[in-house]
Amino acid sequence: MAERSPLDYSDRIGRLEGITEQINDRLGSLERRIDSVKSDLEAQIGSLKSDLESQIGSLKSDLERRIDRLEDSHRRDFRWLLGTMIGMWATMMGLLATVTVKVFSG
Repeated sequence: MAERSPLDYSDRIGRLEGITEQINDRLGSLERRIDSVKSDLEAQIGSLKSDLESQIGSLKSDLERRIDRLEDSHRRDFRWLLGTMIGMWATMMGLLATVTVKVFSG
């Protein structure tokens, strides 16, 4: 086996350093691309978040309006029901009073 000279080692070391520099450059490029994608994603997420918050606010106000209309409708229905029940009670009391007067008067 032939002995290697220090020039062979320095040549190999030089090639390894070149390879290392290429790897560092490629990794740096990847880091920059990842940072760019990260920034884009953060911007998109922020935009989506604000859109979602505005949609939720709109749906919330729509739901509150519907609940208010439903409460008004229930109050109106309850007043009609109560009025009908009082009317029926008054009619029954009137009939009862009429029958009582007719029975005891003659």
